[in-house]
Amino acid sequence: MAIHFVEFSDQDQSSIRTVFASAQDAEIYQCQGEVGDDDPRYMAFVDSMTPSKLELNKAGRDRLLQIATLSIAPLQDAVDLDDATVSETALLKAWKQYRVAVNRIDLTGDIAEWPVQPA
Repeated sequence: MAIHFVEFSDQDQSSIRTVFASAQDAEIYQCQGEVGDDDPRYMAFVDSMTPSKLELNKAGRDRLLQIATLSIAPLQDAVDLDDATVSETALLKAWKQYRVAVNRIDLTGDIAEWPVQPA
């Protein structure tokens, strides 16, 4: 079992605010102490630092939406300027369909099943 140097949130030591690699200056960190891996306060702190499945899925969605938006912009410019080829127009439609599909994914599941990006 590992020992962790921590700063508690208050004098009652009811919860942990920060975990350190070593003991800190007691004048600056007046509510510090040591806890083990199995301490409920330590386990609650670690759990609070772990992103939820929903947060991970939202981050994945936002990354894919950003990729789609960056891909759409120059294609949309070409269409707006009446300078798009037939293949660019088709690709624009595919990227927009992809972006809509990504935005409709259920993010509450364990693992989101993302649609395939246009080629």
